[in-house]
Amino acid sequence: MSNISITSLFPFRRLKFIGSEDIDFEQGTGTVVELRPDLRFAPICSSCKTKGVGKHSNHQRFLRDLSLGPHKTLIHLHYRKIKCPHCGQIVVEELDIAEPGGPRVTRRLAVYIQELCKLMTVKDVAEHLKTVKEIDKQGLKQEFAHIDYNGLRYLAVDEIPYGKHHRYLTTVIDFETGRIVWVGKDRILPPGCHCL
Repeated sequence: MSNISITSLFPFRRLKFIGSEDIDFEQGTGTVVELRPDLRFAPICSSCKTKGVGKHSNHQRFLRDLSLGPHKTLIHLHYRKIKCPHCGQIVVEELDIAEPGGPRVTRRLAVYIQELCKLMTVKDVAEHLKTVKEIDKQGLKQEFAHIDYNGLRYLAVDEIPYGKHHRYLTTVIDFETGRIVWVGKDRILPPGCHCL
């Protein structure tokens, strides 16, 4: 019987290994590893590294990590937002695994990608790590699936050309703030929108 533990493959300080599960991605099999903050450590601010005075809220996100052999690896990360006495703000706690608010990859995968880019073209790296794009796309879908339409008073509609052969994106923008409210392919209007 083997004494090898998967825990040693995730030596992130301030995080505790909870478990793993094999799943099927669109492009093959993979492993999801669940990590939570280790409660033995007091949370610290990711900006100034000061010890936080209390937990504000719990959050979670998925990060792409280095593959485990042929298995693509996702980390299901649980993290906290804390009150920082030095910054005077509510911030994400420092966990050494990824940049707060950065790309949805671990720091060690980001270093791996940077090293590959020194040896290969960006296009080749993107092809090699294509699920990074997929995971990011899924994360964006989750983050922006529900758009807040409250407070909209004035809308602006515009067309943006992209690619070749006169292809367009139609955008609907909050005229007062510049926030994009809706984007659609071609020259179409969002559902329920009527032109006069």
